Amino acid sequence: MVQQRFFFLFLIYVSYSCSANSDYLFSIGWYKTSRKSHKVPITHIKDIGPEYFPGDGTYLKIGAKIPVLKELAVHDFEKLLNLNIRSCGILDIHPGAFQFLPKLLKLNLNENDIQHIRKGVFNNLNITFLTLNKNNISIIDSDAFDDMPLLKKVKLSTNRISVWDPKWFKNTPSLAKIWMKRNSLETLPAKAFVNLKENNLVEGGNAGVSLYFKKNKIQKIDPQTFSDLKALRHIFLEHNNLTVLPKNLFEGIENIQIVSVTKNNLSYIDEDLFTGVKRVKNFYLLSNHKIQCVPDVVAKVVENIFFGNMGKLNCTCVRKLSEYTNVISLDTLCPVN
Repeated sequence: MVQQRFFFLFLIYVSYSCSANSDYLFSIGWYKTSRKSHKVPITHIKDIGPEYFPGDGTYLKIGAKIPVLKELAVHDFEKLLNLNIRSCGILDIHPGAFQFLPKLLKLNLNENDIQHIRKGVFNNLNITFLTLNKNNISIIDSDAFDDMPLLKKVKLSTNRISVWDPKWFKNTPSLAKIWMKRNSLETLPAKAFVNLKENNLVEGGNAGVSLYFKKNKIQKIDPQTFSDLKALRHIFLEHNNLTVLPKNLFEGIENIQIVSVTKNNLSYIDEDLFTGVKRVKNFYLLSNHKIQCVPDVVAKVVENIFFGNMGKLNCTCVRKLSEYTNVISLDTLCPVN
């Protein structure tokens, strides 16, 4: 308790005693070199580099008010694996902000106020996991995520992104998971994932990419949205405003683990939805209140189908589906009198 009080008084003292200087990245803050270590207070920091921070660590978390990450703001950490600059009030990141970080794998920029992702900020970094959740991002340059050869996961949830750009993620052959939940997307365009067409292919089977688009405002999916995508593992489209899924939407994709369209406004499922698909393990249709059943040809492709909270189900039809697929909670949905 005494240590915490001293630390608090120290911060107050420094905040009043140090004058503003535009040369400083920030005037007062703290850092941690492991998740469980104590916060180390720091002042008058011109950049996040080995001059001000331990240069041989693998983990670094910064706590400070940093409105802008300018060119070379973070640089020259030869061993750093995990960098956390979340909740620092960042408004803008300039091209070249992150340089000479050869082993950096994880970059956490959650809970800032970033509005624009520019070309030159993340390109050619060797990171595998980039997280930008809970910012105010509304603009992403078409080439902002190009040439990131080791990137496996990117999180962009809870932002203000309203347009999906098919030009994103060029030369990102390792990218396997994209989180885009709680944004403002209204449509998914043709060939939306063309730059991911061969991503996460596994010899002897198609592992595929996983796409998380829950809680957007998606009303329309172009029939060619998934065109050229060779493998799709998961597609989550819950809590959107879809009224129809186009026929042949998944043509060219052999196996899908999960298709979830729970809590949309679908009234029917087209018999050609899964044309060309050999197997869908789980198909979630819960809370689409107008759906009465699905065509037999769809059921024959699906291993498990999930209905629920759907007042207009045609139980005669649904029970017949059990000849081809596993209707989850069938006896609860359509009890036998």
